[in-house]
Amino acid sequence: DEIVRHLTETKLAAKVICVLLVTEIYCPVLEVPFRGKVTPVICTDDRANIRRNTVCSYGCETGHHLVGDDKVLICQIDGMWKGTVPFCKRM
Repeated sequence: DEIVRHLTETKLAAKVICVLLVTEIYCPVLEVPFRGKVTPVICTDDRANIRRNTVCSYGCETGHHLVGDDKVLICQIDGMWKGTVPFCKRM
């Protein structure tokens, strides 16, 4: 009985420690390309914490078009962006 109680207390303590050690990692803000735009605003706000699964979309001003493989970037759990930053080119 004493052993079971000790094991239960140890498991609870381990769970509490695990919860305390987990910290959320945020992605860095994105830069707006020349003649471009990024939405939503949180993606370029250096005061914001950009959380995982945040989707940031790129676009260009009139007279320019987006060049690059990715039109959206997604914040991943490791704090890195999935995708390659595109740029805007004059038409």
